[in-house]
Amino acid sequence: MLNQKLSNRRLPVDLLALMFGLGAWVGINGIYVQLPLLVNTSPEGWSLPAHMVVLVQIANLGPILYTLYIKYSSWVCDKLIIYLLLAAAALATFILAFVYQETSIVFGSEHSTALLSLMFVTAIVGCTSSVLFMPYMRNYREIYLVTYLIGEGLSGFIPSVVALTQGVGGNPTCLNTTTLESPHVEFMPHYPEPRFSCQAFFIFTGTILFLCYLSFLGLNNMSMAIGERVKPPGSMETLPTDTRAPPSYKTDSGWTMSKQLYSYLLVMIALVCFLAVAVADSFRNFYGYGCQPCICSWELVVGPKTEISK
Repeated sequence: MLNQKLSNRRLPVDLLALMFGLGAWVGINGIYVQLPLLVNTSPEGWSLPAHMVVLVQIANLGPILYTLYIKYSSWVCDKLIIYLLLAAAALATFILAFVYQETSIVFGSEHSTALLSLMFVTAIVGCTSSVLFMPYMRNYREIYLVTYLIGEGLSGFIPSVVALTQGVGGNPTCLNTTTLESPHVEFMPHYPEPRFSCQAFFIFTGTILFLCYLSFLGLNNMSMAIGERVKPPGSMETLPTDTRAPPSYKTDSGWTMSKQLYSYLLVMIALVCFLAVAVADSFRNFYGYGCQPCICSWELVVGPKTEISK
């Protein structure tokens, strides 16, 4: 049974599809898992996640603009748009590795403009992938859509594992920083140093995105991948796979759905996206990143950097 299943697919094409799916959200997820380190150096402090969530929601303009583009444009080439998005995400992440600490004054306050603006680029890629990357996989046999979705799932798993290896999010300790000349006892939080810097992590993420770009390039140009594309509806030509494969694995049968089913699926997709993105991001921002954890028992009463008279 396993041999029959493997004979109906091409493992190199599976790898290309997996890497293509990985590029959907790995950029923005990579930035999120660095928050325990970024909040310690950014001028926004623990309000940085709130700024990031707002920008991710604004990045949903990407799918809207793409929808308007395919509706009113007479020339549509999804392949070129995906090339542009993946290249922009890889380039933005590489640049982020060297400028993420750069700040500027906006409306009289200091902000992490380099970090937030480059993060916005990766957010556009993630948001647009739902209406561009996944539908593009309809050009290939349906078994490769599962591989793509596995890759999209790994876009959150891989950055998290690397971040855990890096050692982000370690619990701070409260150190006594009182000097001999000071008449007060002073305590300051001390965060453990990570095994490698945010710069190294962003370079790693940029490399992953560049590999995703190369994978999509191979998906469109390798003869093996081209041979796994779905034939036009009504075509009697079969794909170069096992002749015992079910008909659904060979051709696009041209199946259509009713308007009622189409409307029902649109409502369900909207509900799932609302619960998975909007509500999840709000709870994550409020409970996960919304406030700085208390460092010392002193701070539970009088706040950070407590001074107590001897």
